[in-house]
Amino acid sequence: MKYIWFFAVTASLLLEKAHADWSCPKIDENTGIECHCDLPHTLRCTGQPSENVTINQIIAPIRNLPNDKAISLLEISILGLKNLPAELFSNVSLHGVVISSGEINAISPDCFKGLASNLSALGLPNNQLDKIPSFSRHLSDLEQLDLSNNQIKIIPSKTFIGLDRLESLDVSDNKLYRIETSAFSYLRNLKTLSLRGNRMNGTTLTLETLDGLNSLQKLDLRKNLFSGSLGSNFLDGLRKLEVLDMSVNNITALRRGMLNGLEALSSLKLSYNQIDVIEDQAFINLKNLLALDLSHNRIVSVSTGSWTGLSLLKTLDLSHNYLRTIAVDLTVGLTNLKTLVLADNDITGIRSGSLQKHDALENLVLTDNPLSCDCQIRDFVEWLQENDIDVDGGTAVCATPPELENAHLSELKADMLTCTSEEFSSEYDSYEPIISSTGVLRFVNLTQDGAGILVEWDVQTINDVFSCDLLFIYSVDDTHETLIEQLPLSCDSTKLEMSSKLKLMLLAGAILETNSTYRLCLVLLEHHSGDNAALLPSCTDNFVYTGSRVETEGKLAFIVDSNEEYESYSVEPRAELTAFHANVTEIDTISIFMRISTPDCLVYLGIFEYEKIVLYKILNCSVQSITFRNIPTGYFDYEVCTTFENQIDYSSKSSFQQCVITKSPWSVSIENIVLLVAIGFFFMLISILILIFVYFLSRKIFFPLKPALVPNRKSPSRSILYPSMADNDGSYIDDLRQPRPFEISATLIQI
Repeated sequence: MKYIWFFAVTASLLLEKAHADWSCPKIDENTGIECHCDLPHTLRCTGQPSENVTINQIIAPIRNLPNDKAISLLEISILGLKNLPAELFSNVSLHGVVISSGEINAISPDCFKGLASNLSALGLPNNQLDKIPSFSRHLSDLEQLDLSNNQIKIIPSKTFIGLDRLESLDVSDNKLYRIETSAFSYLRNLKTLSLRGNRMNGTTLTLETLDGLNSLQKLDLRKNLFSGSLGSNFLDGLRKLEVLDMSVNNITALRRGMLNGLEALSSLKLSYNQIDVIEDQAFINLKNLLALDLSHNRIVSVSTGSWTGLSLLKTLDLSHNYLRTIAVDLTVGLTNLKTLVLADNDITGIRSGSLQKHDALENLVLTDNPLSCDCQIRDFVEWLQENDIDVDGGTAVCATPPELENAHLSELKADMLTCTSEEFSSEYDSYEPIISSTGVLRFVNLTQDGAGILVEWDVQTINDVFSCDLLFIYSVDDTHETLIEQLPLSCDSTKLEMSSKLKLMLLAGAILETNSTYRLCLVLLEHHSGDNAALLPSCTDNFVYTGSRVETEGKLAFIVDSNEEYESYSVEPRAELTAFHANVTEIDTISIFMRISTPDCLVYLGIFEYEKIVLYKILNCSVQSITFRNIPTGYFDYEVCTTFENQIDYSSKSSFQQCVITKSPWSVSIENIVLLVAIGFFFMLISILILIFVYFLSRKIFFPLKPALVPNRKSPSRSILYPSMADNDGSYIDDLRQPRPFEISATLIQI
């Protein structure tokens, strides 16, 4: 393994000790170890030792060598080596040792006892050490110690006692979660400390644990568990610290007056964090800072006071953030800025005068921004060309208008930058500096529920008065993030039950693709006195959308103020039949049409005649129509049934979820005959009713009933047609047989 310090020591020693007659020591070939010398006074051994071969047999040939034959640097990378015994290097003259087997878990405290020279550099990387070995009393001249990539969890107090000359300590890529008080108190000359890739956070790395590091110049805290905001007392006391790397953590905010006491700091790296808030005067204590890396964060905007105190800054990296505009605020106060990196943001516009006052600017990186090349950037382009600014090698190109798409910014002419409308109103004409927010918007949790996403934020503002502005949705890949959607939001903190807990519902299934990675950014407006408002942004962590695509109408994002309201908007991604029809198109042919809400599923289809299965088929949900031929014909109706359940008894109709009935040919014929008979019977019945009606109507007209005549008191028995049957002369029978002529005439007249 190649180490910087290894080569540095090698170079210095070669200048002092190189001899023309020096030869590489011979190691017994029967040991199974291959050793060679790439440079004078260096020995590298690799391989796997033979059975019963110990490391002492490898070290023995280099003991008691005269100075002109001695080994100064030894690197051992052999397999199967699990421990280093006592006095392993007695009578060996060495200045640098690297031992790495991947399995060493124990080292004797007297391992380096009896060294014939003062060891300057020791490397024990890529092993299984779970604690720092106690060999310091034999290594008082040690200057560099590498314990990286082991299993160390704790650094106890007074671990490094006796290592007063140590200048570089690497404990990176361990499982370190605790450093006890005064653990470094004896390292008065330590200049470089690497704690990268551990489990450290703001509570484990305190002023007490860092006590004694008065000479520290470089501190590497990458890939740890630091979260939240950086306070003013964090790392206070490291007065000589020049380089601080806190990349790849979970830092969310840079507070006013942070990192107090780091007056000598010249380089600060905070990339790959979750920073979305930069308070005014956050860097006020870092007056000697020359390079600041804030790339790969969630920064949406900066205010006029964000860079206060950074007048000496020469390099600012804001790439891979969410900036939308280059305005005066972006670089105000950075009078010595030489390099500005803004690659892969969402910058569309560049305000006139935003960078023109930076006479020291030499390099500007605008790669992967959707620049709108219209009249609004004309002054900026002219300034670039007049001052010969290097714009990232011509990779900054226009996105709009269409006629200038992919045109290089450095090659544009002023007369090409026009606005399409005479009434065009610039969004920058009414531009006002953004007020620095005093509030905190902190992402708490993201929950996926079907095709819906519920996001929770904590909100802290001075007067608890804010409103919702926008939700930005970014697609994330290995190289950059792309804005895919911008949704307006509406909320009023004065009308929310709990304004300190904000819940956002996103109907993600209508926007996001399954198994793709996204990030959501919420922007609130914190309202101050008058009409002033400050931006309050925050973003979620990257997440993989696991729901399905769905069709949704109405709002896609909104604030929910109760669990009941959230449940009412929940969207289930399960497949649903939105249309389902079946029809017998020929005697033995059935055509089926169906439309399903999601194409990413299977639908199980069965055709039944009465209760008997006649056909069973599994189809993709993307299939909308299908025709089955040679269906057995019968006397009963067909039922076409579907389900999305994959473990069913397909022979049972009750196992399916939904069925539609379609007629068999015989059933249709029988129904047609019955229908014709019914129609005939109906018309026959109607005809009979009509005849009866005509009959009674005719009888009423032609044969009405006579009204009854009032009987004669003298003739108690009088016929309607005949006069009294008892005449005055008493001839009763004659009257019956021979009615009187005038009575017959009267009767006919009445009729």
